[in-house]
Amino acid sequence: MSRLVSSIPCCAATAVLVLGLISSAEAAGKEVVQYRLTEQRTLHLDDAKVAKQYHETMQQLGCETQLDDHGGHVDLTYRCREWREVDFPDHAAAHKWESWLKALRFEVNHTH
Repeated sequence: MSRLVSSIPCCAATAVLVLGLISSAEAAGKEVVQYRLTEQRTLHLDDAKVAKQYHETMQQLGCETQLDDHGGHVDLTYRCREWREVDFPDHAAAHKWESWLKALRFEVNHTH
């Protein structure tokens, strides 16, 4: 797994967490994270399960994604051309996802 990927808090629990936060935050609307990535990026992932989790999380966030399994690893190519936003129930959750998106090279704005 690449150094970038190992520093990003994405796993099954994180994917479930973001989906739960998005649902519960819709009513609260306390913290907003806006994001976009106009240029395609590719992650090289050694674990197919982790690649699938990233893929599903990116899709839930409205990103274009493509998985390519070859040579003993999986490439996940992703992009989000337009600005999108997600509401979170608190600052800590919003900051965690802001950091995660920045680590994946997204442009990110976090407002209260």
